[in-house]
Amino acid sequence: MPTIQERIGQRIRNLREGRGWKQESLVEKSGLHPTYIGGIERGERNATIESYLKIANAFGIPVDELFKLDVHDLEKKFNAPSVVSIIKCRIKTI
Repeated sequence: MPTIQERIGQRIRNLREGRGWKQESLVEKSGLHPTYIGGIERGERNATIESYLKIANAFGIPVDELFKLDVHDLEKKFNAPSVVSIIKCRIKTI
């Protein structure tokens, strides 16, 4: 089963490709480094909330859209609240 980072990275890649963007477009719009974006998309990076906010802003979407995964599988795997719930809670405190 893919890790959370891999699943979020795939979601970001799907959003990018769905817009017909190359990685360079996301890099330019988000202000993040190309190798960092590549690492996020491959699930090799554990990105910060700030980086996810920059990516979401580049797409023009709310940050929680990046985390629309199969939440029930994640909850079962980690026996914990969903990633979306955790992220929303942390964003409210910023």
